[in-house]
Amino acid sequence: MRSYALHRPIGPFTWPSEHHDKVAEIVNWDTMQYVPEIRRSAFGYIEWTELPPMADLNRYELMVPKEQDELLPKIGRALAMMYERACESGLEGDQEQLQRSWERARDRYGYTDEQIGDAMYEFLD
Repeated sequence: MRSYALHRPIGPFTWPSEHHDKVAEIVNWDTMQYVPEIRRSAFGYIEWTELPPMADLNRYELMVPKEQDELLPKIGRALAMMYERACESGLEGDQEQLQRSWERARDRYGYTDEQIGDAMYEFLD
């Protein structure tokens, strides 16, 4: 299983070294490369024999590929609930929260606006 370095090349103090016995390989690329598995660019990856706890990976901003087919419906359902709340309340804060969450789904997971919209509308009445 791999974890990808999104914000910096992998070096000292940039990965959970307390799990060094689980590392099979560390790879840094000369330039950032697009990684289809995570739908983002990365500086490199760590190949693990056994994946450390997600809390440790998150602390160093290392991304593990998620099963995209499982994640998108969950995002769609959450956004649909936020959309309905924003429409009912009419409050600007609810609309802003919906916008921020939409942007986060797009930027963090690499989904297009069309994919997010389609997933959201599946849950709307």
